[in-house]
Amino acid sequence: MSLPIPDLDDKTFEELVEEAKKLIPLYAPEWTDHNLHDPGITFIELFAWLTETELYRINQITDRHILKYLKLLGIKPEPARAARVDLTFESDREITLKKGTPVSAEVSGATIYFELAEDITITPIELKKVIVDEQTGVFDRTSASGQNDLFYAPFGLNVQKGCTLYLGFDDRSDTLSFMCYLYERDLIIPGKHGDE
Repeated sequence: MSLPIPDLDDKTFEELVEEAKKLIPLYAPEWTDHNLHDPGITFIELFAWLTETELYRINQITDRHILKYLKLLGIKPEPARAARVDLTFESDREITLKKGTPVSAEVSGATIYFELAEDITITPIELKKVIVDEQTGVFDRTSASGQNDLFYAPFGLNVQKGCTLYLGFDDRSDTLSFMCYLYERDLIIPGKHGDE
């Protein structure tokens, strides 16, 4: 579904002339002859005609024009491609969904439809423990991991070679695929204690 295009050519010549005539008493109260033979009315009609022509032309902006405007701004548009999103599924039993399966999500009262890009198996297991070995010690990061929608640094601020991440689940599964996001912006700033 494309974005709605506003109709910029929404005023007729007659409407423009009438609007201008209504402004005459406000700006020129001594001007009392509003008939067609008056030279001032002729000018109003001329400017209304020019305005209507400009409005018509503004409304004729095509995709080609938009691409040229973007080029003037130094922006090179990329070719259109299908949108990709990450979806979260939950199930109380193991199920496999095939590539191309349609799924939908409700966002602000509107239903948005997606299609799976690959086969996936939904396994009803839950992450119970997140343990990290930072080479300087082994730490339980389960509570930090449980804060939904918040990123955190699982290995602390000084990651060293050889650090290990251990994930503990409440059940076993023959197959397990998961995605890990490496994210460094907007992390919670650690507190400072003296010269530490």
